[in-house]
Amino acid sequence: MATQSAPITLKFPSYITAITERARDSASPDMEYLHWVALSLKKEPTTYTITKIVDRLSFTGGGVKRVYRATMHLAALDVTASVVLKIAIGRRYARDLKKEAQVYMKKLTSLLGCRVPFCYGVWSGETYDGQTAVMVLQDAGDPLRRAIAQQPVLFRQRILKHLLAVHRAGVSFGQFGEDNVVVCNTEGELYPTLIGFGNADTSHKCPYAGDIAVYSRMPEDPLPCPELWDVALMAEAYHPCTVDYFGEKVSLDNVRSSEDVVKIGKRPDGIPEDVALAYAERVVGEFIDWRKARLEMDKQPVRLR
Repeated sequence: MATQSAPITLKFPSYITAITERARDSASPDMEYLHWVALSLKKEPTTYTITKIVDRLSFTGGGVKRVYRATMHLAALDVTASVVLKIAIGRRYARDLKKEAQVYMKKLTSLLGCRVPFCYGVWSGETYDGQTAVMVLQDAGDPLRRAIAQQPVLFRQRILKHLLAVHRAGVSFGQFGEDNVVVCNTEGELYPTLIGFGNADTSHKCPYAGDIAVYSRMPEDPLPCPELWDVALMAEAYHPCTVDYFGEKVSLDNVRSSEDVVKIGKRPDGIPEDVALAYAERVVGEFIDWRKARLEMDKQPVRLR
């Protein structure tokens, strides 16, 4: 027997869909509300009411695309939750936003609330400025502005595990970066969540079935999935196991000094021994400096900026 869908009504202040934003930021008894209804897999109908606009997080395209942090009352549970509203105005942008919502609600359902934000749904209708869509997401924290590579081990590992899970669900970002990570404080620990599926490929068949462990050896060959490989390098997941010596990869497994690099590597014809040793000292020094900086970053706490 098919699951029956129940209508969910989203009530939100009409002013937040206007191209020219007004300064009002909270609901009041005389506030004009829009009532839009969407179907959900919930068994009972319910209403979500936006009670306060807390902050404007993004305002692009002259206002046709915007993101707010807000509070929302869930009638069925009689609780208020912190949420993020993504609003798109205009037929094209509304269509794109509804497509993004489907990624959450159809492809990533098993990851909602843990690796990606919970999606309450997407609503659409006509406003004074045209076709408008509103997607409501769990508030999963603040944007990450500092490079992923500059974060400690556990944080980087979690991002990589999240990304692997998204790929296993048949979705790839197309281009992944810090903009796809938000961070929340969970019991005193900063925890990453992945966002931003507006340009996602929902037919991704990831050719890589393994894990990506921080501080594992650099593979001899790139991972078969370009996005995973790019992000693994960006996050400095792999520990270099070679140095480049005159274009040749010299394994560090048996290197204890610069002299070892000279002995193991092939010195090109015409390169004096002292020049070869100086070059070896430089490449070994660069590796030591990298490792020192890497270990120092891993001692630091998670930093958003």
